[in-house]
Amino acid sequence: MDNIRAFAMLLGVFFHASLAYSPLMSQVWMSASTDNASYIDFVAFYTHGWRMPLFFLVAGFFGALLYKKRGASAVIKNRSLRIALPLIIFLPLITIAVVTIFSWAAQSVSNPSPMLGLITGMLNNPDAPKPPLSTMHLWFLYYLIWFYALTLMFLFVYRKLNLKAIDWHTPVIKHPIVFLLLLPLVLVPSMLTQFSPLPAPEQLSPALWAFGFHGVFFILGWGIYNQPRVLDAIQPFMWPLLIIGLAYYIIYYSFMPSSFTIMDAMHNLTNSPDVDLNQTIKASAEAYLSMYTVLAVLLVGKRFFDRQSQVAQFVSRSSYWVYIIHLPLVWILQFLLLDTDLPMLVEFAISAFGTIAIGMLTYVLFVSWSPIGWLLNGRQKSTCIDKPVRSPEKHG
Repeated sequence: MDNIRAFAMLLGVFFHASLAYSPLMSQVWMSASTDNASYIDFVAFYTHGWRMPLFFLVAGFFGALLYKKRGASAVIKNRSLRIALPLIIFLPLITIAVVTIFSWAAQSVSNPSPMLGLITGMLNNPDAPKPPLSTMHLWFLYYLIWFYALTLMFLFVYRKLNLKAIDWHTPVIKHPIVFLLLLPLVLVPSMLTQFSPLPAPEQLSPALWAFGFHGVFFILGWGIYNQPRVLDAIQPFMWPLLIIGLAYYIIYYSFMPSSFTIMDAMHNLTNSPDVDLNQTIKASAEAYLSMYTVLAVLLVGKRFFDRQSQVAQFVSRSSYWVYIIHLPLVWILQFLLLDTDLPMLVEFAISAFGTIAIGMLTYVLFVSWSPIGWLLNGRQKSTCIDKPVRSPEKHG
């Protein structure tokens, strides 16, 4: 699970870096380049369909582990320190950083993207409406707080009422195909309410569809920790799940819009799509794509990457810090690249790998050994890979 979390984090950096070269996002992404390619869209939005659900599943798994080992009070204390406090601390800092970056880019970039040009006009217009408060890319932490709170409340009531445990894993183990056929249907009602591409629920008012989509994966991760035999039951379907998930993505991708403007984004925030045949097919394809691919990646990780390595441990430990700071870094690098004439894939590589390199370097130099690192990951035994080497005199 640590290795999967590290993989998902790296994938998130590549996803956000790729949006600058996406034809679909060329009108709405802040650092959109004039160079783009349709294959960027195809790959990027394939990962978009299952990357965040995978994160929530892993979070549910580790939440169940902590609950089983140390109890509800430990979950409250740990998640308050690891999730709620970082959100409270870093959301204002990231907001200030992003506003500063946009202000700098508006004055410094000679070839702005359409969205940056719009922001520049708003900055120069004192009567322009203020943007709404947003959790930005930290919405993941915001919803984790909700999911943990609701799960612990449910478990509290469950134990107080002395309810009998539901035997859900035995039917799954006996009839895994039926389980795999029916499970994605739980996601369809939420997907019916959403346009394509699936938005990030960044607003402060909780989006109900996110509870019915991401919350399902959180609960699934919690359940898998308690009943690991479920993974053994579906392990033979690893490659079919991956292939079928990709086939569903092709269906889903065929319903994606050919263009996406700021007016479309504003419309989608305040409206819901008509539930017709096309919307039902799209929502069903998205549900099966997400569930099957998440389970397939989980099974691939269990089969091939269920081992420890120093590099993987370092990436996993640094992943939280990189996640927090990666989007401002991506924007800084891509704003600088807007005034260059490099090939598209070279720019993409610079922005993606540059963000990862800066994130990990700052983690080593400033975070891993500091109170910030203790806040994000807890106090851990340090190794040469994640702590600066100090002189023998200072070591004592």
